[in-house]
This record gives sequence, structure tokens and C-alpha cells, in this order.
Amino acid sequence: MDSSLSSIAIVALMLAVALGVLLVLVLLRLRSLADRAGDGADLRVRLESLSAQNERLERELRADLAQARSENAQAASAARGELAANITHFTQALQTQLATSAGVQNERLATLTQSNDQRLEAVRASVEQRLEALRSDNAQKLEQMRATVDERLQTTLEQRLGESFKLVSDRLDQVHQGLGEMQTLAAGVGDLKRVLVNVKSRGGWGEVQLGTLLDEMLAPGQYARNVATRPGEDSRVEYAIRFPRRDGERALCWVPIGDYLPLDHYKSLQEAN
Repeated sequence: MDSSLSSIAIVALMLAVALGVLLVLVLLRLRSLADRAGDGADLRVRLESLSAQNERLERELRADLAQARSENAQAASAARGELAANITHFTQALQTQLATSAGVQNERLATLTQSNDQRLEAVRASVEQRLEALRSDNAQKLEQMRATVDERLQTTLEQRLGESFKLVSDRLDQVHQGLGEMQTLAAGVGDLKRVLVNVKSRGGWGEVQLGTLLDEMLAPGQYARNVATRPGEDSRVEYAIRFPRRDGERALCWVPIGDYLPLDHYKSLQEAN
């Protein structure tokens, strides 16, 4: 509002200045016309009348300008007062609105905080319930797994123990059978020992065993029975093996094999060892 009054005063001042300039130009024009016409007295009177009117108009214009300035100053002062009052009122209203908004925001924040606390409490309770359920479920599953493992271990242990006992029983049966066979063998060895005590019986048994070994190891043409290994002598051996000679004197070489078992000499050798 102050800026609009200042603009009006400036426009009025510019109009007054333009009007004065126009009057001066009119006077100058009239003076020039008076000089040309030669009617000086009448023109002078008119000029004086115009000058007086100009002065009166100038005084009125100045008075109007002064009044306009005063009115503009009063209006500007009133506008400033009104603007200050409006600013004060706007400030108060803004402060009130800000205080109200702050109160509303605080209430909303408190409500939101309370709601968040309630939601967090609900979430915490839900999580605790789920954790408790999960813990209980895990405990049940672990108990089931432990029972299953114990059952399987018990079954496996019983199976292994049964297999072990069966194996031990089989081995004991085998040992028992072996002991029976050993007893039988010991009886046979005792019988053989009793047989071998007699020198003649021992010799016959040795001859039979030697013949059996030669039959299993050699062909029939590689050995002979009751052979005289030295020509011209009556001494004979039970068995002899044929070997070719290298000197070319005779076609064969007899290697005698005796079946005599010197048991007394063998026992003496064992005792000496």
C-alpha cells in the first residue's frame, strides 16, 4: 500500500512539472507572437495576466502536492501501522498454528510411539511363542532321534553280540572238534610210537612209507627195489634211484636209499641240541 501511494505522488509531481513546462512554452510563444505583431501593451497585459494565473496555478499545485505528500505520509504511516498490525497478527496466528501443529505432532508422535511399542511387544511375544514352539519341537525331535538311535544301537548291539557269541560258539565247537581230533591224533601217535618202539616194525613201516613217497615222486623206471648197487657183492638195499653216469664206463649209476629209522640216534641228537 505504501508503494502505491508513492507511485501516485510521483505521477502527480510529474504532471505538475509537465503543466509548468507547458505554461512556460505558451508564454514564450505568446511573447514571440507579440514581438512580431507589435502590439506590446496588450500583449504585456495578457502576459502578466497569464503569469499571474501561472503563479496561482503553481501555488495551487504546490499546495496540492504538499497536501498529497501529507496525505501520502499519513496513508503510508497508516499503511505501515496496518502492515505492522497485520504482521503481528500473522506472527501470532503463525505461532499459534505452529504451537497447535507441534501439539498435534507431539500427540501423533506419542500415539505412534505407543503404537510402535505395542506392535514391538506383540512381535516380541509372537517371536517368543514361536521360539518356544520351535524349542519344544526340537526337543521332541531330539528325544525321538535319541530313542531311535538308542533302539538302533540296542538292536545293533544285540545283533553284534549274537553274532559274536555265535562266532565264539562256532570257534569253541571248532576248538572242541580240534581237541577231539588232537586226542585222536595223540592216540594215533601213541599207537605209532608203540609200533615204532619195535625195531623190526619200525623198519617195515619205514620201508612202506619210503615206497609210497617214491611212487608219488618218481616214475616207475627211475627207481628200483631190492637192488645190488655194487657189482659182485650180495649186499642189497631196499630202494635205489637210477642216475646216468658221465664217465661212460657204465650206463647207469644207482644211488641207494635206506629206510632204516635210527630213532635212538635221533633222540640222542635232539637231547644234544
